[in-house]
Amino acid sequence: MAWVNRGDSTALELASASISIGIYTDGRECHYDLARAANFNVCVLGMSGAGKTHNIRRLAQSFCGLGMTVFMPDVQGDLANIPGSVDIPFRYRSKHGSVNPLRVDSDPDGGGVDMAIRQAIHVIRMFSRQMGTRQEADLRALLDAAFHDAGFLAEDRTTWGKPAPSLKDVLDQAQEVLVRITHGVDENVLALIEKHRSKVDQILNKEGHTEKYDRAVARLTESVKRLVCEGVGGELGKRRWDANRLESLIHILEGIVATGLFNGDDMEIRRHQINRFDLTKLHKVDQQVMLHLLLERCFEFAKRSCKHLNPSIPQLAVVLDEGKYATAWMQDMLSPLNRIATEGRKYGCGLIMGVQSLRHLSEDASDNFGMSLVLKLSDKACERAARIFRVPESLLDQIQPRRDGLYSFNGSRFARVVLEA
Repeated sequence: MAWVNRGDSTALELASASISIGIYTDGRECHYDLARAANFNVCVLGMSGAGKTHNIRRLAQSFCGLGMTVFMPDVQGDLANIPGSVDIPFRYRSKHGSVNPLRVDSDPDGGGVDMAIRQAIHVIRMFSRQMGTRQEADLRALLDAAFHDAGFLAEDRTTWGKPAPSLKDVLDQAQEVLVRITHGVDENVLALIEKHRSKVDQILNKEGHTEKYDRAVARLTESVKRLVCEGVGGELGKRRWDANRLESLIHILEGIVATGLFNGDDMEIRRHQINRFDLTKLHKVDQQVMLHLLLERCFEFAKRSCKHLNPSIPQLAVVLDEGKYATAWMQDMLSPLNRIATEGRKYGCGLIMGVQSLRHLSEDASDNFGMSLVLKLSDKACERAARIFRVPESLLDQIQPRRDGLYSFNGSRFARVVLEA
């Protein structure tokens, strides 16, 4: 990602910052006070048509107005045309909008080459759920070799800042290995094979088809395998490759590389602005993978740019209008979304998430919202919200779509608020 400063901003130096939410029923103004928030996470809960997207758009603008950088993946197009936002379109085979899954986080805690390889395998598995353990081991060997060729050493942090290899590099290596184990024999190897074959022919002509002949054929077969495999250079040459398994892995990598979405970090991100990642033209599988990678980049940026732990207000906000797309990740403690939700406060990173039901959130995430705004809910979601938030269902039933909602700050008792238009 290339970062571009919009200009000097002192907004993030404010001792306090608040965002107007609406008016309490007793006439008092309702403000979300970031400086007093236990964390910077916001949950907007509401059914379709309740005004969830409208309030999320307004919150994103308010966060940006305080000088924060806003990351806003958009999978449905509902977040388009926000005044002042910068669109970053992701399209197939485009020259722009690409993320490299092999990028190395230089953070000594949770970063490095080993973690980059683990994350890359996780991403590739999202395209091929049926990948077996042996095929994964082949992929790990290819990734190890790609990083080694790019100058990375897992034990040497000074190498972690080099330009990372790409999936195209890994694909090229896999194809080269396949060629060498199936066809790649040079003149020296051919000469050695011919020498062994001549001995077999001599035995056959002299003694006929005997046990000695069978042993000679077996030695010839093993020698051919060994000599061809030795043609694969470096650490890759030490592995016993299976051509069919490797060919299957190549097909997976070819499909990923062909999209043009995962070949390198090619995005211009603007600080202190709303950066809308337009994923609307992608297949759902590619949307899921891209969301995972973008959230991972957001968390890396938050850690890297945080000057003081636990700042009074956030420097970065991540906006997800449809939290249901990330439901599976909320169950993974180490997913970037869960880490933003549970660890983001420490690095000045907030999460604004819109969901239609609390079942889309993990228990950890549900407990980590400094602000909750409940809009009109479906009957089923209403029952769950009443139980978890300890709010009478009769109070939830009184909410009018696009007009009012229930507001809670730092786990306080929910209060009814007439929302700003």
